[in-house]
This record gives sequence, C-alpha cells and structure tokens, in this order.
Amino acid sequence: MSEKEKMLSGELYDSSDAELCALRRKAHALCRRYNALDETAMHPLKWQERNQFQKADGTFATREYAKPITIGDNCWIAGDVTICGGVTIGEGSVIGAGSVVTRDIPPNVVAVGNPCRVLKAVK
Repeated sequence: MSEKEKMLSGELYDSSDAELCALRRKAHALCRRYNALDETAMHPLKWQERNQFQKADGTFATREYAKPITIGDNCWIAGDVTICGGVTIGEGSVIGAGSVVTRDIPPNVVAVGNPCRVLKAVK
C-alpha cells in the first residue's frame, strides 16, 4: 500500500513520502494563487444600495466593496471554515472545523464555533 493510499484510508502514513510532498507543494501553490485573487466582495446592508441598478449604457450591475482577510504565519485552518471579509487571524492560531470567523482572532489561540470564539491559548 502506498503512503497516499494509507493516508486516504485513515491509516498512519509517512508524511515525508515524495508523492505526498509533491501534492502538498502543489496544494500550497494553488492556495497562494487563490489568495492572490482580487475578489473578497462584500455587499451593502441597505437594499437600496445592494439591488441591481441600470447604468447609463442600459446594462445592469450591482455595487459591492472589498475587505481583506489576513491570516498570520503558521496558522491551521481546519476544514469547512468560513472567514468573513475584514477579519484578521493572528499567527500560530488554530481555527476548528466548521467555524464561522466573523471577528478578529488573536495570535496563538484555539478558536472554534459559529460564531468562532477563543477556547484556549496555544502553549
């Protein structure tokens, strides 16, 4: 059984395996490309500003604005986490699976839940 097959079946595996290292490098490169995209779109709360409007040329458009998401070094963001625009996650923090991060998270903590809240410090 390959190390990848062991990993996929939930068994202990060697994370330094060449195939897994190559896949991890590819995933990191894709994440960097994704994170460099220009879009972090937010929508106005007032319906009058949020609804479509007709431009002078007859086409329809909507208005939105952007807020950055900042994630510090050495964070662990688990699966199915939603991070809202304008949020900063401090370096070394761990965000638990399924969390919805609506506010800033300080450095070196474990935070989980909806809304995401700090559980404890990472020592």
